[in-house]
Amino acid sequence: MIHVVDQKVAGLWPVGRLKPEVGGPLLRPAAPDPGLREPYGACLAGRYLAVADAGHDRVALIHRRTGGTTSITLSGTWLGPLKKPRGVAVTVAGTLVVADTGNRRVIWSTATVAELVSAGEAASTWAAFGTASINGSRGIGDFLAPTGVATDAAGRTWVADPGLGRLVVVDDPSGAGWAEVALPPGPHGIPRQPHAVAREGDHVLLTDLSAGEVWQIDADLTAHLLLEGRVKGRLTAPVAICAEAAGFLVADAVGARVVRWSRRRGGALRYAGELVARGRPSGAPVFSRVTGLAVSGGLR
Repeated sequence: MIHVVDQKVAGLWPVGRLKPEVGGPLLRPAAPDPGLREPYGACLAGRYLAVADAGHDRVALIHRRTGGTTSITLSGTWLGPLKKPRGVAVTVAGTLVVADTGNRRVIWSTATVAELVSAGEAASTWAAFGTASINGSRGIGDFLAPTGVATDAAGRTWVADPGLGRLVVVDDPSGAGWAEVALPPGPHGIPRQPHAVAREGDHVLLTDLSAGEVWQIDADLTAHLLLEGRVKGRLTAPVAICAEAAGFLVADAVGARVVRWSRRRGGALRYAGELVARGRPSGAPVFSRVTGLAVSGGLR
């Protein structure tokens, strides 16, 4: 099941097949939850979908079957409330990582998503790393607009910061092991805008919003260009990416489409179809402003 985050309708489309028809109804949080306002990044967290809801300054943990929602705002913690978060990830241990975009930092929980749902924010101790970049400063821990986060099999956290045009990785919430991935200059001198990042096996995938590219970043921080931008049938503005069993999916903001690439033997990529913003027979729009993606299997 592909879950497409749509900012314009402020909802999640569960899509069963990568075709122009939607495979299920619009999933909305159950009353009395106020619903989503400006949803961005999303990820699978067991029975739940975690969605960065920037409009409500929270992470919404939405049950995939019932739509019931738990809000994580951090308003009652020593860290202070989240501010317009745009990225969210779950570690291999099931704990939460949030790109707290408005506060220019990254947040980690010690509790799992299931524990947060059952007991609330108090079930966890929280850690934060990062400070606001001043006049474009690019020191260790400086963030300007962190939008994408992912964790890898080694437990490291990757942070895409388009405001400073860089992708960084840290070992843990202390900031230990801080390193910046060396990306080549953008085409025609266009500044890089690393935007979305996702784990795929033993490496991570990165989208460059300005160049419309997808990169593979290996565990040793080596970068490999997977997809060039602005080529017919490819990407213009890749705002979200997620891995699946046989490849990965990319949300392209231009045309409001979700594109699939599968990996052949040896790692070669093959275009494998897309879901575009076409209407149902009634003429109702499917989706129009894609900002996040998540892939799930059957419910446990």
